[in-house]
Amino acid sequence: MKKTLKILICVLLTVALSIPLTVTASAASAKASISLSASKVYTDKQVKVTVSYTADTNIGAWDFTLNYDPSLLQYVSGADKHTAGSCRIINVNMGTDKSKTVSFTVTFNTLAAGDVEFTTSTNGLVAEDSANITATEASAILKITKEPVYVPSGVNTLSELSVEEGKLSPAFAAGTNEYTLSVDYPVKKITVNAPATHKLASVSVKGDDELEVGENTVTITVKAENGSKNTYTITVTRNESPYTAETTTIDGIEYTFPIDESTVTVPEGFAISKAKFNGSDVLAFKNLTGLITIVALDKQLPDGEEGDKETVWFVYHEATGTFEPFVSYSPGSMSYVILTPPEEFTPPEGYYEEHTSIGNKNIIAYKNSLFDERFSLIYAAPVNGEAGIYVYDSLDNTLQFYMTYEGQPTKKTVDDLNAKMESIIAEKDGIIDSVTADRDALSKDKELYGIIILASFAVILLLLIILIIVAVRKGKKKNKYYNDYDEFEDETKLNDIFTEEIPVTFEPAVTHKPDPEPDPEVSPYDEEPIVLPKGIEEIARELVEEPNVEPRIPEKKVSTPTARPPRRRKPTRAILPEDRERNRK
Repeated sequence: MKKTLKILICVLLTVALSIPLTVTASAASAKASISLSASKVYTDKQVKVTVSYTADTNIGAWDFTLNYDPSLLQYVSGADKHTAGSCRIINVNMGTDKSKTVSFTVTFNTLAAGDVEFTTSTNGLVAEDSANITATEASAILKITKEPVYVPSGVNTLSELSVEEGKLSPAFAAGTNEYTLSVDYPVKKITVNAPATHKLASVSVKGDDELEVGENTVTITVKAENGSKNTYTITVTRNESPYTAETTTIDGIEYTFPIDESTVTVPEGFAISKAKFNGSDVLAFKNLTGLITIVALDKQLPDGEEGDKETVWFVYHEATGTFEPFVSYSPGSMSYVILTPPEEFTPPEGYYEEHTSIGNKNIIAYKNSLFDERFSLIYAAPVNGEAGIYVYDSLDNTLQFYMTYEGQPTKKTVDDLNAKMESIIAEKDGIIDSVTADRDALSKDKELYGIIILASFAVILLLLIILIIVAVRKGKKKNKYYNDYDEFEDETKLNDIFTEEIPVTFEPAVTHKPDPEPDPEVSPYDEEPIVLPKGIEEIARELVEEPNVEPRIPEKKVSTPTARPPRRRKPTRAILPEDRERNRK
């Protein structure tokens, strides 16, 4: 059926191409294109080639051929017809989803290296309205190369060669395979730095540890990626120990000086050094000041005990060649070495020698019967200082500096210290007495100042009282003046009434007693004179001259019925012009 359909399509295309067109309209066109899955491939790989036609109208049928070089490519799939070197694609779009672009992909295997050119040949391209479409052909180049064959590297050299414990001789070069190195006796192992030149080469080192005294051979083997090997050699000479393995006997036990410092653990605050013993250099350790020397002596253990030797630490006095047990005591952050006092040492007055123990060690100490048994003096030295006398508190396990020991502390030294202390105490007592005297004088001055201040307050208080009394008296007098002034003002108002032009008639009045004679002892200046207005003065004179006549003032008719009569006042003695004249004099 498929074959019949293809034949039918070919017939249709042939008939369509054979019919002459009479339409004057312009023909449709299309453009072919070729795309590759990869522009460069190795041999024995697959590549896919896609052929596309894009027209300016919907494509209804097509027939084209993809050409290639069959010597370089092998057809795999994708074509309707295939012959060596060409793939033919024939098809008719019978569906409803018409398109202006059609694409087909053909798969090939690469056979050999070379450049393959793909080209298109359009056999027929028909629009959906059976019109022919003119197509532009396309081409593409595929580069085929042989996959490179990996060849393992044969580089088996070093890019660098060095050791941390010294300097090689001669200087390193990739083509030089023999080197020498000299190390001290304590060095038993060297650290070799030997990176390979090629990253895939391997390096192995042998003989770099457990060096013996004398010559040792260290080999560095470089194995290349392809398996080839290259060997570098370092001849390491380990020098003999600078120390002598001398022996000595202490308390009947034989000890040996070690010659390798790496076999001992050095106490804190000490560093490796050397000392002279029997004329030979022996391994020793000294503190930071170099005043204390300690040694680690090996004691041979009897058969049957674990291990073959035991290391015992001693304080070594190089000047005398003597030893004493090393006693280290660390009550806090500071470490001390407990020492045996020298022969010339004399304890302070009042102290006697008595042994005590520190850290399970029996040491010489000095005690005083006047002090608590818990306190004693010991001879010690800090690891970073000089030896001296310290106060040891057996209860708190502490050390406190007593005094700096320089030579032999004698009774004179103690007496001098006591005399100096007494001088300081006397000076202190004098200062205290002076301060006390100044304080007493100041206290007396304070008392005197208190009395003066109290007296000042009393005087001020008395003055205030006097001022208050004077102010009160002045107030009373002023009030009396104001009262008299008020009476005078009222009399003035009354006189104004009397001075009005009102006819006055005098009628006999009841007799009254005349004013009493003025008291000669009373001064006319005791009372403030009152000046009578004009008009009242004549009436007053008549009253004085005729005491038995009392003026009668007729009632004044006042138009206002609510007019109030003047308020009656206390009668006041009138002052006549003679009195005024006398007052002026």
